[in-house]
Amino acid sequence: MVEYAFLLVAVGIPAVAGLTAGGKKMYDSYVVARNTMLSPFP
Repeated sequence: MVEYAFLLVAVGIPAVAGLTAGGKKMYDSYVVARNTMLSPFP
């Protein structure tokens, strides 16, 4: 049982960290694209 908990932690923490980092970059790209499309002058 302890081994399963260790595997869950060993896989879960890097997965959450990766999704968080990737999500931040995707959100930043979205904001830039949205602001570009909504600007009155290109």
